Amino acid sequence: MSPRRPPSGDPMLVVDDLRVSFPNRDGGTTEAVRGVSFTLGRERLGIVGESGSGKTQTGRAILGLTAPEGRVSARAARVQRRRSPALPAAAAARAARRAHRDGAAGSEVLARIR
Repeated sequence: MSPRRPPSGDPMLVVDDLRVSFPNRDGGTTEAVRGVSFTLGRERLGIVGESGSGKTQTGRAILGLTAPEGRVSARAARVQRRRSPALPAAAAARAARRAHRDGAAGSEVLARIR
């Protein structure tokens, strides 16, 4: 059985004004991600930026893997659920939990899946 494809024009992922912040030592908060927005259809998305620019925290927030002390907010964050032919859902969930537990950076997660 082939995976279900979203109807054309129906985005697989919508993120609008994503923000991720963490408490700092001064009692305030530090924003790791500020105002990230994108819509993803069937194409691939690459997030590039300097070290410390929030790439990993953006991915973790979308996957629900932000550290417990972190605060995530967004105007909208919608994911269309579907099966991936390349990575079964159970394997993806195990890899995400392992990466979160081990504190892996975003680029290390793919290596752990293979």
